[in-house]
Amino acid sequence: MQLITLINKMAFFFLLVFLVGTRAEGQQVYPPEGTELNFIVVPLSVPGEKGVSTYTFQVAEGIIDKESDFATRTTLSETTDANRAVVRVPRFGDSYTWQVVYKDKGKQVKKSPLYHFSTVRSRLVNTEIYRQKVVSNTYPDKGLSYFIDNARVLYDMEGKPLWVLPDIPPYVVFDSKVRDLKATPFNTITFLTDYGAYEVSYDGKMLWMAPHSGEVDGVPGAYRFFHHEFTRLKNGNYMLLAMEKVLRKMPAMDTLLAQRHPDVVRKDTAYYKNVEFGTIVEYNAQKDIVWKWSSADYFRDDELFHEREMDSTFLTNTHLNAFFFDEQRRVIYAGFRDKDRVISIAYPGKKIMAEYGAGTPTGRLFVHQHSVVPDLEGNLVIFNNNNPSIGRAQIAQPAVVQAHAHGSGPNGPRPPRPGLPPGAPTPPGRLAPRMNIKSSVVVINQPVSAQDTAKKVWEFICDIDSLALPGSVMGGNAAVLEDGSLMVCMGTSHRTFIVNTKGKVLYNSLTEQRPPEGDEWAPYPAYRANPLSAVQLSKLATSLVK
Repeated sequence: MQLITLINKMAFFFLLVFLVGTRAEGQQVYPPEGTELNFIVVPLSVPGEKGVSTYTFQVAEGIIDKESDFATRTTLSETTDANRAVVRVPRFGDSYTWQVVYKDKGKQVKKSPLYHFSTVRSRLVNTEIYRQKVVSNTYPDKGLSYFIDNARVLYDMEGKPLWVLPDIPPYVVFDSKVRDLKATPFNTITFLTDYGAYEVSYDGKMLWMAPHSGEVDGVPGAYRFFHHEFTRLKNGNYMLLAMEKVLRKMPAMDTLLAQRHPDVVRKDTAYYKNVEFGTIVEYNAQKDIVWKWSSADYFRDDELFHEREMDSTFLTNTHLNAFFFDEQRRVIYAGFRDKDRVISIAYPGKKIMAEYGAGTPTGRLFVHQHSVVPDLEGNLVIFNNNNPSIGRAQIAQPAVVQAHAHGSGPNGPRPPRPGLPPGAPTPPGRLAPRMNIKSSVVVINQPVSAQDTAKKVWEFICDIDSLALPGSVMGGNAAVLEDGSLMVCMGTSHRTFIVNTKGKVLYNSLTEQRPPEGDEWAPYPAYRANPLSAVQLSKLATSLVK
């Protein structure tokens, strides 16, 4: 198919955006000659010239060395008054030739040499192996695109790959599990793997990485392991989820039962469990910690030593798996999957502003949730997996546990939570296995006064069609788009969709892979999808030619 035909089919987005910029005398040619690119949305740039009013960027498919051949095979031509443009070439795994014609008042001043680049060949963008299958699309913004993190790819609204995270050995290799892949306010891209947190440029160059995992300053239990969420803030710092272990005194119990617990230490006549807590850590560019909050200062002992595993050992997991920093309001929202709870934390003072979900005045509004973000009206949007824990015994802690300094929080001791008195039975259905779950997107209003009560104000059940499971065992997120619609990734259920505030599905797609041993397409789960506007994509691309 001719390139011009492809451009006409996607008129707005195939041409994309060319930015009006200042003419930079002596600016280098981009892409450098012979470069292999990990994207097909390509910034083109040449040195600015005095006495030139327009620059016409021309592109042809293939490697062409003769001017006469190039003139007959040029299929893309874009004229700008700046010495740069952003164009979209048809596909990965191909070579391209380009040239610039300099004009002043409509008359040609000169031509550049013929330049060449290619786009990377990668299994990740081979649509015969991995694909984003678009089931339906009536969303009006055709220039929108979105990252699928586990796939390591940015897709357009037709499901075509635009950008791929390349291998960056030893930090990123082919089988790396990538999470929370997204753009930053500084036109860079951040993501997590099992081994670290990283920031790269649009062309995949490493720019920053978090300190390596391991003990911090030799303190046992004080260790870094970055997980789930990574955000570069508008002040230039980096905010991540991490973990630490803290000894917490266990309630009185017999020796044999106490010794069943992992990470248990005996001191005098008491037992202490090394409990894992989630932390939110802010680093500056020099990798210094400038702010930290630990859930060890939030959870009381009666919450930790409450539920039990099947073997009667205590289930102390809280699993901090999401945060969102509202930088304008200076509030951080944090979600605890294993407590079915979301809280808001004042920044930088660390005061607990509000609590939502199980064990709070609102009651259980969601179960095993992932992700929390405010919408355009200030409500909280939560991806509700609705997947109760499986394999736990419904046994409550019989002993009264004394609250002490651990868990009192920065604002002093907190009273026992409604619905969580010591010794109370586990709520019915909380721990019962449920295989036929239906996940949902839940919207909760935030109280504006002490007399208000947070409640569920909107919910969308993710039972759209029979092409993917309606329930997600784990993973998933919801992102708020510019028009207030929600882009939802369902995690282990391989669907990504857009739903508006009236509950109408405007976009529906499936992430799939073709296994080597067969021809049938199979689900390819993700953890998160993060949207990118056409303007943001153009800024990412042009960041390489500044």
